Amino acid sequence: MVLDKPKLIYTITVERQRYLKRFFWNLLALVAAFGAWVALNQAGGRGIADPLLIQVGEILALGVVALFFVRGIFNLWRWLTRRKESIQFFDRGFIWQQRGIDHKYKWTQVKSFREGVRPLRIGPWVIATLGAQTLTMGDNRAFRITAVHGDVRLITSYVRPYIADVIGERIARALRENKAVQLHPSLIMHSAGLQIGRNKIRWEQVDVEIRGDRLLIKKLNDRQKFKVFKTFNIRQIDNLGGFLEVANITIQNHQPHRFNIKVQGIGY
Repeated sequence: MVLDKPKLIYTITVERQRYLKRFFWNLLALVAAFGAWVALNQAGGRGIADPLLIQVGEILALGVVALFFVRGIFNLWRWLTRRKESIQFFDRGFIWQQRGIDHKYKWTQVKSFREGVRPLRIGPWVIATLGAQTLTMGDNRAFRITAVHGDVRLITSYVRPYIADVIGERIARALRENKAVQLHPSLIMHSAGLQIGRNKIRWEQVDVEIRGDRLLIKKLNDRQKFKVFKTFNIRQIDNLGGFLEVANITIQNHQPHRFNIKVQGIGY
């Protein structure tokens, strides 16, 4: 039997030189913004324009100077610290080349996946993306997807379904065997429901929802309404995708009346 070749879904190449180019472009923009501030300052001193407009213009110019200064420092730091790197993501796994060494793994070898990226903002502007999406493998080797590799959220959207499928199947198997699955120090899955700290909520009484960067665990109250019982920062949860996949299916199986579905039996 001949198996189909793995399908390439995303490629990443990290080159140091591009960060040096970005540094110089940010430096050029910084100089231009500083020049605008100097011109506005001189215009204000000569009284040739409305002082309020001059002041607003100076504040905006200094804000732009600060923005490009921070971006420039980030890119200079990356140029000094990064090494050439390439990653190929396939439908069956990935090849991650670091320092000339190819690390090859299947998705089934992923032990945990934590989505720890967060944007750093100044007002409406995202000036940097901090943190990393961390893949930890069965041999405990960890791979970090960061802003250095490009649009982290886009990259994650490509690989998350494959990881969630593998982790979800693993979680479901553990629950069928009546084993507990810990996703956070205060969040544990059991075959009967969720354990939040010392509190246990049966699947018949629980609902889950992602809202922004928070995971909301809801509990059915005496009025038959779901109310938020506990929230978690998604950046602190391991295997969020797999958890949601199993939790949503399990909730539907235990609460079929909510979803207008019929089930043959309770399962995962």
